Amino acid sequence: MPDKPTPTPSEGADDGRELDAFMSAVISFASNIGKAATKAGGDGDESVVIGHNAMLVERNFAKVRGFTKENFSRLNAQDRVVLNEFLAMTDATEMARSGEKLAVQQLRSGRVGKGILTWISKYLTEIKKLIGWILGLFNGGKPPKWWTKIEQLIDELWNMLVELLGMIFGFDASALARELSQGEVNYLNEQVAVARLQNEYDRAGKSDED
Repeated sequence: MPDKPTPTPSEGADDGRELDAFMSAVISFASNIGKAATKAGGDGDESVVIGHNAMLVERNFAKVRGFTKENFSRLNAQDRVVLNEFLAMTDATEMARSGEKLAVQQLRSGRVGKGILTWISKYLTEIKKLIGWILGLFNGGKPPKWWTKIEQLIDELWNMLVELLGMIFGFDASALARELSQGEVNYLNEQVAVARLQNEYDRAGKSDED
């Protein structure tokens, strides 16, 4: 079976279409999973909270999308090429779309296990990593400080959504909460390690220039 061809940026992608397609897919991820989770939750109060949290997550991603659209024109030609290559090589847009499709299918099927709930949260974490790298390109290599705050808010809202859905399907809410919390800790530790490594690369680069 032939290897899948390596994706490449589309012609004319320097107008920001590739980036906007990715951010649109991220917003769709939050919106449609939230809708499917709300429906799966039934008519109880939990579903109302699930739907509300999903809406807030969607709005926060929409703000990030607005920021990227407003600031894309500030990127120089080289950075635009780097950004589009990153989106193409990571297949970022399709990643968000395929994750949404799988999660929605499982939620609609009614066959919701603990594994799919934790997977949804971990998948969102991977999407946030992509966004963090993109925002770093607009901010000298590091995401702006406000992104950390938005990340924390998104995590809290999304984890509450997942925990409530888990309760509806009869899972141990405390155990699920601990697992999601540990996932956040692992993510933060990874971010610290990446930042430390980047600082070492930066220092090494300056030493070579000297």
